[in-house]
Amino acid sequence: MAREVVPSDIEINADIVERVVSEQFGIEVESCELLGEGWDNAVFLVNKQWVFRFPRRKEAITLLEREIMVLKALNPYLSLKTPEPVFVGKPSEIFPRPFFGHEFLAGKTGCSVALSKDEFILAARDLARFLKELHALQPKELELPLKLEPAYNRAEFQRMFGLFNDRLHQVDENYDLRQYCAKFDDICAKAQKYHPSSIDMVLVHGDLYHRHLIFDQANRLSGIIDWGDTCIGDPVADLGVVFQFFPKFTHDAFFASYGKVDALALDYARFLGLYYAVVLLWYGHDRTDQDLISTSLKTLELI
Repeated sequence: MAREVVPSDIEINADIVERVVSEQFGIEVESCELLGEGWDNAVFLVNKQWVFRFPRRKEAITLLEREIMVLKALNPYLSLKTPEPVFVGKPSEIFPRPFFGHEFLAGKTGCSVALSKDEFILAARDLARFLKELHALQPKELELPLKLEPAYNRAEFQRMFGLFNDRLHQVDENYDLRQYCAKFDDICAKAQKYHPSSIDMVLVHGDLYHRHLIFDQANRLSGIIDWGDTCIGDPVADLGVVFQFFPKFTHDAFFASYGKVDALALDYARFLGLYYAVVLLWYGHDRTDQDLISTSLKTLELI
C-alpha cells in the first residue's frame, strides 16, 4: 500500500504554535513539541503543561468548535476527566483558524498501556459508569443544542460498511487477513440487522476507541479525550470500544455496570469494534505506528 498523506491544507508547526500562544495568551514558551496528529488536528504540548489543538484542514474547524462547546459544558458531570478548555484562540495572521488549549492529562493511551486482567476489569467498569453518566445527560440542561447532529454517523451500517470495506481492501495489500474472512462476514451480516432508533437518542462521544482512553500511572482509567465528534445520537456509537479494546472476560463487568443492551445492538457494537480495528490497522501502517498496528491485529484475533 502506497503511503497516504494525512490530509492537511494548512501549515502548523512548533514555531507557529509558539508565536500564536505567546501573542494571544502571553505565555512564555519554554518548550513546544508535537504530541500527536490525526485526520483533524495537530496537537502540541507547551511547557510540559498545556495541550493545544489546531485544525489541520478546513472541515475540522466545525469539529473543533463543537469540541470546545461540549467540553465547557461536560466537566462538572462526569466521573472521568475530560479536557477543559482554558485557552480559546481566535483566527489571526499567524494562524487563521480557531484553536484551543487545555491542561495536559498525563498518562498513557489505551493503545500503549499494558493492563493485567484485574486492571482490564476495573477499567471496563469505570468506562461503563462514565458512559452511563454521559448517556443520561440532558443537552437542554447543559445548554447544548438539541439538534447536535452527528458529523459522521457511526450508527449507519451501510455507510460504515462501505468505509470498512475500503480500508479492508487497502490493508489486504500488506497484511494477510484471510483467516478472518469468515469472522468478518458473520459480524457484518449480523450488524446489518440493527436499525437505530430515532427515539432513544442521547449525548454520545461519537468516536470512542482505545487511543482516546487515558490511563494514569497506576493503570487506572482516568480520562477521555478527543470530543470533536460529540453529538446527539444512538448510544451504540460509543459501545464499539468494548469489543475493540476490552477482552471478552471484561464484558460481563462492563454491561453489569452500564446496563442491559439488546442483542442486535451488541451485534452492531461488535461490528464497530471490528471497523475500528481495520481502520486503525490501515492508519497505523500509514503512520508507521507500531502500537496501533499491534493492538489492531490483537483485536482481530480476539473479537
